Amino acid sequence: DTPTTIRHRELTDQVKTMFDSSDGIFGHRMVHTQLAADEVTVSVGTVATIMAEIGWQARRTRAFKRTTIPGDPDKVFKDLIGRDFTAETPGNRLVGDIPYLRTNEGWLYLATVIDLCTRMIVGWAKGSALNTPVPASDDFETASNTSVIRCCFDRLNTPNTPPGS
Repeated sequence: DTPTTIRHRELTDQVKTMFDSSDGIFGHRMVHTQLAADEVTVSVGTVATIMAEIGWQARRTRAFKRTTIPGDPDKVFKDLIGRDFTAETPGNRLVGDIPYLRTNEGWLYLATVIDLCTRMIVGWAKGSALNTPVPASDDFETASNTSVIRCCFDRLNTPNTPPGS
């Protein structure tokens, strides 16, 4: 092995140690800064090359985005089940949720109906905007032979706001 190859291998081990110590968050510039703080002489370009050769990329952290913002107190919906999320028989108590799912094509809003006894999703509907009208229970997709008893979601009056708005 040439001295360059040996040095490259040593630097690769040091870059790996720094990268792993950051749980994969550090990019080549931060890895270089940490190596320089440990008095390792190496250029930013060499660190970038080593990381690219092995396929290491910084994992970008997203800024916290608050999506549930308290709305008008007059528009707050009554708690019809009294925070009691239990049920003795299937189909007796159903609740819903609308999670926001980030996709490559934008946000997907998924309205789900959950049976509190079985904890299974018994129906769902999806839309590309939060204010898309949710269909009546007859139009919900259903799991297996379960029928969803007349339910609907009112997305227009929800105190939640979609991400990015």
